[in-house]
Amino acid sequence: MQVKPFFASDLKDFQFDGIERCIMTNEEAKQNISHFARIGSIFTGEQNGKVVGFGGLYPVSDDGVAVAWSLINKEAYNHIKYVIKRMRALIKSENYRRTQAMCIDHPKAKRFLECIGFTREGKLRQMLPNRDMIIYSVLRGEL
Repeated sequence: MQVKPFFASDLKDFQFDGIERCIMTNEEAKQNISHFARIGSIFTGEQNGKVVGFGGLYPVSDDGVAVAWSLINKEAYNHIKYVIKRMRALIKSENYRRTQAMCIDHPKAKRFLECIGFTREGKLRQMLPNRDMIIYSVLRGEL
């Protein structure tokens, strides 16, 4: 797997089949990625020339708080250690005071954030219709 800068054309053939597909369609995933690209740092993950995921950070306040996010396909799961390494490097390089992330209440999603170095803060009950979300954070210097 390799990581490259994001280009809007990367979305053209992307088919989202990750864990979060239970809460968003392929088209919604592409809309979210496009929005995140306009407001923050974003990278594209490729495997054998095929786009298998995206990740990044976007600021949510003027006092050093950002949200980390990723949307990856099943193919990227085979390279999850590399994705974790890249997310960790991105968080360190951006130097936000606090970086937070949310995930669905699913073992793989929670483990992914914990492997990056995030600390679980709590459960956001019914954050989505019929779905709880788990919130995590990592503070500057913790990685």
